[in-house]
Amino acid sequence: MSIKHALVYVISIYTVFLAFFAYQVHHFSHCPFPSRIDAIVVVTGQTGRIEAGERLLKEYPCPLFISGVGHQVQITDIVKNPKIVPLVVLGHFAKNTLENGQEIAQWVNQYHLQSVIVVSHNYHLPRLLLYLEKIPNLTIYPYAITAYLSTGRFLIEMHKYYYAFFSIFQF
Repeated sequence: MSIKHALVYVISIYTVFLAFFAYQVHHFSHCPFPSRIDAIVVVTGQTGRIEAGERLLKEYPCPLFISGVGHQVQITDIVKNPKIVPLVVLGHFAKNTLENGQEIAQWVNQYHLQSVIVVSHNYHLPRLLLYLEKIPNLTIYPYAITAYLSTGRFLIEMHKYYYAFFSIFQF
């Protein structure tokens, strides 16, 4: 195989990976939700995630679990509506997406939950869901907050997704 053919092959494979990740990022922006769920789960990170979880509580009065909160942070530091404070549970363990998955799995299993809405940004959901798919007997409804990324940031997020994918499935 010539270098030219090898390069075309590599670029083709990379383009397929890019297209698949772009499809997933877009796909999660259009997922339907059920009429009832057991909980809402939000992972900390960029702005807008906790606020989206609070808005969902208006339609789904259920527990709201916030994963990846700093140890020194109290509920009243991040939840602005005092009426929903009794519904909020903070997870203080997670420092990255893998640990978010572990923290969420532990909380979901502790309370035997069967359905959750998971809130994160559209570019982050594909990677987060890789870690959550392993939770037995759990139906996950992704709630994507739309973020428009630069090309460089999009490629970084794509590489993080595939790193997680190949780490989990170890081909």
